[in-house]
Amino acid sequence: MTALSRLFLDLSRRCRRHPIFLHRKFSKNLPTDYRKVRGESRRIEEKSVKKLTKEKDKNVQKDNEANIRVCIIGGGVTPLYTAILLKQYKIIKSIRLVDTKGSSLEALTDISQLETSPRIDYFREKDIKQALREANIVALMDETDAVCNTMIQEQFKLTANYVRQMTDRILRFCPDALVAVFARPVTATLAMVSEIFRYSGWWDPDRIIGSIATYSGRIEKMTAAILNLEHASLSVPLAGGADAQTVVPLLSRALPFNQFTNTQRKTLLQSFRASDKETRIAFDEGPSLPSGTAATKLIINLAAGLSGFNHIIICAYVRSDVLPICRFFTSELELGPEGVKRNFGLPKISAAEILLIEQAIPLINEHVDMAVNAVRRERMCKTR
Repeated sequence: MTALSRLFLDLSRRCRRHPIFLHRKFSKNLPTDYRKVRGESRRIEEKSVKKLTKEKDKNVQKDNEANIRVCIIGGGVTPLYTAILLKQYKIIKSIRLVDTKGSSLEALTDISQLETSPRIDYFREKDIKQALREANIVALMDETDAVCNTMIQEQFKLTANYVRQMTDRILRFCPDALVAVFARPVTATLAMVSEIFRYSGWWDPDRIIGSIATYSGRIEKMTAAILNLEHASLSVPLAGGADAQTVVPLLSRALPFNQFTNTQRKTLLQSFRASDKETRIAFDEGPSLPSGTAATKLIINLAAGLSGFNHIIICAYVRSDVLPICRFFTSELELGPEGVKRNFGLPKISAAEILLIEQAIPLINEHVDMAVNAVRRERMCKTR
């Protein structure tokens, strides 16, 4: 038995009362009168319906209150797509787009004609102070649409300076905002942002969230195609890191269907992690409406959580103590007004999925260490 397998076993033993590992218990003194049982059941049902109706009414009322200011930092078309899609939601009060490449102004002029209440304001990078002022959510996206198909180490070298500069400005002008990290490779860049915040004294790991939204949409689309289901009706949670080589789809926890053959599981995983040119173009490279759609979905969920909506559940990559041997990890989270309200950790999963997570953890730790060391080296150079 491997070290991680033993860890999972230990966690399951310690968490038997957790909802994930809940065992049903039946009372020995059951009432014999069926009418009493039925009456009690009806009272519980009526109480539950009233509670759900009350919560629904509260959520509808909150939905009519536009109070979330979003600032999107990035270049190319994906941030533009995201801004367009966010403009359709009443919960968003304003959208500020910081164009790091100065290429979106003309397109934004056309977008302003859309008759929806949230307003999109355009800023160049030199005016980022004004854009970040009073922002509730900051979406840190890629500096450009062009993403090289190299190793994660090479990607990080290309984007590290940009991520460091933008994080410093977020700290300077809106340090209490919720930061959503989309800049690739998220497995490393999220750790860099977190480490910079930690040294600044404003560190709150529950308010720094790494996006895996693109990968989530990707595996759900592939799974729905195999099962001949509608994409929107399927949910596949993820675990592990935040890139294609470290994210593990938990097919054993998929809803509404999780009974897959070994061939189906193998085909899905191979397709998910495929490195051929067609897959990269479709999902990971260049201006992408699917990427914008995925980003919008995450930002809206974050906005709903900040606004006090109930039961907002997402999968994201965050600073985590789910596994003591891995400081950052992807898992299901419940969002609230302060960011991450609850981390559900790892549910009961298959042996094959445990093995995949075991294989991913050394890579996650390697990428995290790379980012943390980069921040520490820079600090040492500044103090000399």
